[in-house]
Amino acid sequence: MRREIIIAPSLLCADFAHLADEVHALEAAGCEWLHFDCMDGHFTDQVTYGHIVAQALRGLTDRFFDCHLMFTNPEKHLDFFAEAGADGISVHYEVTDDAAGLLERIRRLGCKASLAVNPDTPIARVEPLLEHCDIVMIMGVFPGYAGQSFIPESTQRISELRGMIDAGGYETLIEFDGGVNADTAAGVIRAGADVLVSGSFLFKHPGGYAGAVEFLRDVAAAVG
Repeated sequence: MRREIIIAPSLLCADFAHLADEVHALEAAGCEWLHFDCMDGHFTDQVTYGHIVAQALRGLTDRFFDCHLMFTNPEKHLDFFAEAGADGISVHYEVTDDAAGLLERIRRLGCKASLAVNPDTPIARVEPLLEHCDIVMIMGVFPGYAGQSFIPESTQRISELRGMIDAGGYETLIEFDGGVNADTAAGVIRAGADVLVSGSFLFKHPGGYAGAVEFLRDVAAAVG
């Protein structure tokens, strides 16, 4: 059976001088989700953007807005992102002592609840939270910059999470963010990822956005 994956281009790598055009081009290329890398300069080294970018683009497309909050205080921003049109909101395990509470609050706002997990956080810590997660995002790099090198242990982490989800009978999606490229995509998909965030690989692909999407779908089909 053909393996279906969701492709979520990271807008951090888009041309911000022509962001509306980029959204239309990504939609035409067949990308189902748009990934917003929102960084606060505390949890990450750099500052990127907040909910106002999602709000500005919401009227242009019906694609799933996947808002990744790399914030130390995401609880202050959830309502803003929901009101801006976010479809899914990710908060990091590492910044809260009440992940379950934040995830349920995201659901009450009408969004898919996603828990992001850094490379040095044991995957076992996610298992008690799966009932609260519509999505778990495994980071293949540390948050902060596009174009970082893939951490090889990531595939084992995806496999471990896949086993937990299947054993528990959950419908939680596994999203993978960081270092997806021609060399790593097959392993990530084979390990059990459902959603691939792609930044540098997709935006710099010699075949254009559609060429990158076609490549990733062909890899998924070959993995089976």
